[in-house]
Amino acid sequence: MKVLIINIDKNIFELGSKSLERLKEYANFCEKLSVVVLTRQSFEPIVSGNLSVFATGSCCRARYSFDALSLAKKIMAGEEHDLVMTQDPFDTGHIGWLIKRKYKIPWQCQIHTDFLSPYFWQESFLNKIRVLLAKFLLPSADGIRVVSQRIKKSLLNSPFLIHNSSIVVLPIFVDLEKFKTTSIKTDLKQKYPQ
Repeated sequence: MKVLIINIDKNIFELGSKSLERLKEYANFCEKLSVVVLTRQSFEPIVSGNLSVFATGSCCRARYSFDALSLAKKIMAGEEHDLVMTQDPFDTGHIGWLIKRKYKIPWQCQIHTDFLSPYFWQESFLNKIRVLLAKFLLPSADGIRVVSQRIKKSLLNSPFLIHNSSIVVLPIFVDLEKFKTTSIKTDLKQKYPQ
């Protein structure tokens, strides 16, 4: 399967970063994994085996969609992809929805926060716009991955037209053994005496 991911994690461009290592692991499960990262900074593309990562290098946030779609067009011209995945139902979700419509491929949206919580809505004007955008986009998603049962319940109890079968709960993996075996490098009691 050839997968296109729309992402916002610029740490991917730090060699040896956990973000980049995670993408390399994901690439092992794909025939081809292409990633477009929404950034305001230019980065050299990363190509490692069947993984390709590109930065939009946008001059401002308002250009993210245009620049990401331009990169997606180049990627899709070279090789059709089978799936587009996005990190949220907001900025990246809008881009994924547009790619789904243009290239007639399924779109899977990930949701890492309960954006239907009244606290999310009240936090800022931008969050109000995000919620309205998600309400418009999510019914078109072919699959939705959430990180908790609570977010799934929130979606199913919402006025969205989302079917239970399109929502998968997949929590973020935490390697507990790594925490147990890693040596402590900072004395927190000394750093934060209060």
